Amino acid sequence: IPIYDITGAAIGTTAATFVLMVMTVGELVHLSKIHPPYKDLFKMIIATGFMIAVMYLIPHTIIGMFIGLIVGSLVYMIVILLLKALKPEDVVFIENIINKTGPLKKYLTKIANLIKIYLTN
Repeated sequence: IPIYDITGAAIGTTAATFVLMVMTVGELVHLSKIHPPYKDLFKMIIATGFMIAVMYLIPHTIIGMFIGLIVGSLVYMIVILLLKALKPEDVVFIENIINKTGPLKKYLTKIANLIKIYLTN
């Protein structure tokens, strides 16, 4: 539809992909009789909503993109922690990834340790 231009095409593609994903997950749940952890999924959706809200407040510039990457990640992580969406086995998975990060390992290990401390309290 010409009046919506490329933005309309992007929205249409996203909507169609989302519908297809929901149908696929529904069929998988039906066939496998395994039910996803909807409560945890809902917490992730809430955290994503907060992150998106904060991202809209950041200027849409090149510098804003880098600031948004950092601030958005922090907001997402803080909300995930506040909602207690992480489990101890998630932290073990994160630590396994951190062990492969090279020069960032030192800093990311400190963050993982803070997360572990928060989860144990």
